[in-house]
Amino acid sequence: MLANQLKMDFDEMFSKNNEWIDISDKSTILVTGATGLIGSTIIKSILYYNNTYLKNIKVIALARNENKIAEIFKDYLDDRNFSFIINDVTNKLEFDEKRVDYVIHCATSTSSLEYVKKPVEVIDTIVNGTLNLLEFSHINSIKSFVYLSSMETYGSIFDNDSRITEKDSGYIDTMSVRSSYPEGKRLAECLCASYASEYGLNVKVARLAQVFGAGVSKSDNRVFMQLAKCVIDKTDFVMKSDGSSWGNYCYITDAIKALIMLLTKGESGEVYNIVNENNSMTIKNMAELVCRELANNEFKIIYDIPKSNLEYGYAPKTEMKLSSKKMNLLGWEAKVEIVDMYKRLINYLIKE
Repeated sequence: MLANQLKMDFDEMFSKNNEWIDISDKSTILVTGATGLIGSTIIKSILYYNNTYLKNIKVIALARNENKIAEIFKDYLDDRNFSFIINDVTNKLEFDEKRVDYVIHCATSTSSLEYVKKPVEVIDTIVNGTLNLLEFSHINSIKSFVYLSSMETYGSIFDNDSRITEKDSGYIDTMSVRSSYPEGKRLAECLCASYASEYGLNVKVARLAQVFGAGVSKSDNRVFMQLAKCVIDKTDFVMKSDGSSWGNYCYITDAIKALIMLLTKGESGEVYNIVNENNSMTIKNMAELVCRELANNEFKIIYDIPKSNLEYGYAPKTEMKLSSKKMNLLGWEAKVEIVDMYKRLINYLIKE
């Protein structure tokens, strides 16, 4: 059964105007990374849209773990518009399903520790996985492809006065194993641009801010999840940095709406930031905001800073604030701001 908070989020996303879903009935969308937060929520949102508005958009979920598929999509296994494939994106994709019209490529690692503990595997998944999906899409003449990249491709930028656009770029230390993730993402973006240029593939790149909200796994240990649990459990928040690095955030359903819009409205060979500009702040300020606005100052922020960022796989410090202007020009606008993001996440965690 769909979690109550997620149902409310979907109702809000679809209720007012559905013209932004410019995907014809009986189209088929392949979603990789189907058991992750973004992939799974995209799939559930499309199936919810089908069932609510009597549509027939087919969704194929691709993931490595059949048990996770069975658990996350247990309420959809009998849905005629849902099917799944068990495969690693680094393996060649071959299957006998009906024609795929659209691809949303979400598969990637979201574990910072993996970036430093298994950098070779991280690069392999990002680069070779994306190459496999692009080649599959080229051979099968799909209508549109959206690749989920990351704001980490910008590297370290120290410019607090202006919004960072898709044309900007910062420093990444290629000799740091932690760069396996952002450098892998940069090369995958270049592969997308190359397939658009050489083969005419209609591919768009989404540079996502950090996305969270209802639907996140309870085992997730990223900062936003730690803060939400501090509110729920009334425990102190342990900061593993000085908190001065800037973060950029976007609610899950705002991000999904942007990704679906990119399928049909984005320009081929282009990259788009997906961020709520009102949700750009330092990690320290976010922690203080959550403590003040959601926990009534009932937990403390404690600093326990390791000697090296690599101990936890943290990204290098940056002061960038992303611009959403390019995405806004397509008609997209982020709605959910940071305090409401946490309220929705906490409501989901308590009631799920």
